[in-house]
Amino acid sequence: MSASAARSLMALASFPVLMALLGSEFSLRLWVGTKMGMAAAPIARILILAFWFNALALVSFTKLQAKGRPDLVTKILLLQILPYWAALYFGMTRYGLIGCGVAFLGRMILDYIMQTLVSDGKAAALMPAIGYAGLLSAALLWSQWLGYHDVLWWLGAGLMTMLLGVLSWRDLPDVVRARIIQLRPPKQVLV
Repeated sequence: MSASAARSLMALASFPVLMALLGSEFSLRLWVGTKMGMAAAPIARILILAFWFNALALVSFTKLQAKGRPDLVTKILLLQILPYWAALYFGMTRYGLIGCGVAFLGRMILDYIMQTLVSDGKAAALMPAIGYAGLLSAALLWSQWLGYHDVLWWLGAGLMTMLLGVLSWRDLPDVVRARIIQLRPPKQVLV
């Protein structure tokens, strides 16, 4: 069940995250002005990707809680404290807010990996996230290198959106796909 929940979450949550990654600079420039928006956009992109990983980790977090093993969640979080503080200090002193964002992103990735491995007991549970994480990371880097005023940015954004659509369609539960294309009514669940 948790594998299905994780895949569904990836399929449904990745599109808004992709749009946020691609549109963060434009949105921030409108909201806080050109100068501040351009400065804040790289940090915002890193944090958006970090929160996507955090959302994925919540599936395993909930599974561990449901198994009656909140102690494992606590142990995982305790193991992360010192490395996170070290990465945060290093990132802050060397790279400023970008370094802090990268340290937070690293912690969220590590949290997702650790909680998934502990809750599922196998590395194969991490495999579905690789395609989504790669595509969202590409969007982050694409938006860092090119601005939305560049034609290449729009071509890349369109390609990434189509690829994410194909990936998400593959991972959507059958009942959601059926509702989207309206070919058949959803399966009835007897209680």
